[in-house]
Amino acid sequence: MNPSILALLSLGHLATDLSAGAIPALLPFFQRSFGLSYGSLGFLNGVFQFTASVTQPLIGLITDRIPGRLLLPFGCIAAGVMVGLTGFATGYGGLLLLIALAGVGVAAFHPLGYRLASQHSGARRGTATSVFSVGGLLGGAIGPLLATALVLRFDEPGTLGIAVPGLVVAGLIWWRVPRQQPVSLRRFGGGLAAPLRARLAPMSLLTLVVILRSAATVSLNTFIPLYYIDVVGASATTASQMLTLLLVSGAIGTLLGGPLSDRVGRLRVLAVTLALMIPALLIFLNSQGVVAATALSLAGFFLVSSFAVTVVMAQDLWPENVGLASGMMVGFAFGVGGLVVPLIGLIAEHWGLLTALQVIVVFPVSAVVLTILLAAAMRRLDRVGASAATGHGRRIGAGA
Repeated sequence: MNPSILALLSLGHLATDLSAGAIPALLPFFQRSFGLSYGSLGFLNGVFQFTASVTQPLIGLITDRIPGRLLLPFGCIAAGVMVGLTGFATGYGGLLLLIALAGVGVAAFHPLGYRLASQHSGARRGTATSVFSVGGLLGGAIGPLLATALVLRFDEPGTLGIAVPGLVVAGLIWWRVPRQQPVSLRRFGGGLAAPLRARLAPMSLLTLVVILRSAATVSLNTFIPLYYIDVVGASATTASQMLTLLLVSGAIGTLLGGPLSDRVGRLRVLAVTLALMIPALLIFLNSQGVVAATALSLAGFFLVSSFAVTVVMAQDLWPENVGLASGMMVGFAFGVGGLVVPLIGLIAEHWGLLTALQVIVVFPVSAVVLTILLAAAMRRLDRVGASAATGHGRRIGAGA
């Protein structure tokens, strides 16, 4: 494992996702400046989520075909500069274009970043991917704080300060990250003598698991502050502290989940953490005070601890297209999972926020069921791979 390169890649992830995290915090300022409706603000955020998430598989496919690491500094610069320029937008159309281009920058960074994190990991791919992922989680947490502080201090032009981290880190990446061809990670995969067709079933199941996990993650991040204010009756400060607790616990879980998967197996970590998240969330919804805070922290820890693990599993299943596999997990599956949030909002409107949060438990329960099916599919894949490898060896022997 190359710690210095991994640290720099994680720093780039932090700078890129810092820009992404700034956008929700800037929406109230955009509303004030342009007199936007909630629908217009929602469309802004929706366009960003689309360009930042759903386009990642396509960009990942490009990184699998084109050598080099140009997309890394480009992603840092595009994300930072485009968000930085939003404070100078003169109309809704220009603002929408800047937000969309910022999403492209975010999407450009991730697939190649995850690929290079694996490339420089040695045998500890779960650990390396966790280190890289934590950078993004920290950036997402810092972004709203930085954006709010800049605009309150310098008004709308203060958004330009958001571009500074991306510009600085982009220069460091261009200077320090080795200029080498992307390499295949085929040597890391298990049972990958099997044809791609045999791998489609486990890859599809893994994608569904990540979609369900993402639906739970985004829903909790969205509604936990509202739950504490509207249901518990806590202050806005307490609500933000509970959200921070959830996010920090998830970051710690990510940092520990990857190394643990290197020791005990990725599928085992995925199944156990998803299963443990269910009682943690139920305890949170049926308790108060310190017990509720502890349960919420554990729920965040277990829910996000498999984030890097599923990325590495996808890379193992699709080593011919590591960038595409990473983009499917980090971009497409996460983005699709986020589409469930409006449905949870409708449930909250009709039956109450507590009921809506109880519905979220369905996501990890369903994910556990699919993980059991995934385990069976992986066992079948191993048998197919072993059979294919044996047949290949026989053909070589016959030719000799």
